[in-house]
Parts: sequence; C-alpha cells; structure tokens
Amino acid sequence: MQEVSKEQIYKNIETITSHIDNKISEPNKSVLKKIMDEEIGEIFFSAPASGKTKYHLAVPGGLAQHCLNVYNSFVKLNDAFKCGFKDEDMFLCSLLHDFGKVCTPDMKTPHYKVQESKWHVERGEPYEPDYSKGFMTNRDRTTFLTQAIGIKLSFEQFQALLLADGFFTEQNKGYNGDNSKFALYMHFADFISSIEEKN
Repeated sequence: MQEVSKEQIYKNIETITSHIDNKISEPNKSVLKKIMDEEIGEIFFSAPASGKTKYHLAVPGGLAQHCLNVYNSFVKLNDAFKCGFKDEDMFLCSLLHDFGKVCTPDMKTPHYKVQESKWHVERGEPYEPDYSKGFMTNRDRTTFLTQAIGIKLSFEQFQALLLADGFFTEQNKGYNGDNSKFALYMHFADFISSIEEKN
C-alpha cells in the first residue's frame, strides 16, 4: 500500500495553495483560499482518497495527493493529444473532482472515519464512510459540497465533476462522451492516476 509521508503532506499543502493563488481566477480563488484556511481545509489535507486498500491511497493525506496526481495526468494528456484545455479548468476540476470524499454534508466532520473494527482493518478497510448526516453518492456529495462552499462552475467544469467516475456508471449512462470531451479526459486522468497509485 502506498503511503503519503508527513513531509509530502506539507509539500502538497504548499503546492495546492500555490496553484490556487496562481491558477484560479476570482471568485473561486477567494472561496478556495478561505475554505483551505478553515476546518474543511484541515480535513481535506488529512483525508484518504478511499476507504479500502484495494482501491487507491487509503491513507492520511491520500486525497490531496490523488488530486495532484490527477492534475499532473490531465496536463500530460492535454499536451500529448493537443486538446487545448485551459490550465485553470484542469486544476480546478482535478482539485474538486472527489470533493465529496472530504466531509459530511454539514461540512463539520470527515467523510471517512477511522475504522474501529479490527476485523475490517485486517481485511483492508482502514476507513469507513460516515453517512450519519445523510447518504449521498460521491458524485452527488461532490456536487452538493462544491455549490455549498460557493464555487462557480462553467457548464464544462460541472460536467467534468459529474462524470469524473466515467460514462459507464449507472448514473452516468445517459451522457455522451462525444459532447463532453473535457469531462472524458477528466475521467481518463482520474482513471490513470488511480491505477498508478495502486502500484
């Protein structure tokens, strides 16, 4: 299982903070800077990317590391296929595509809580999702939390967050990749990063 060291967590905080300053325009820049300085930012930078070791980066700091990995993959795809996507769009969507994994809908407690059952931990489930404040899929929680903190999204950015898990999932089957090129590449970046993080 891949780990994220304390040194890497601090480096990720610096990198993401710098990218918000240099890549994101207003009003989203101010929203993200404010959020990252509050409790939700602390939760974000310490959150795992998943709850099970069979998935990816189920470790403290895994989510922020995953978001940066997705952004780096997105940039590489954009360059390789000469897509012409804007850097701001790629970073913003990479940062927010799994925002539903940060916290519960009330934005006060982590979405993933440390697993108390030794039996589950031994079977590769170090975290369990907290649905005590209401169940939502990751996609729906991401959409809810993004609007709750005040992020303004273009239609293309919204599609990318909505479809980050791919067009093949049950809830996304009605979407057509031909009309959602940016979202399609967002999914590829997420998929590629997730595979690399498991190795």
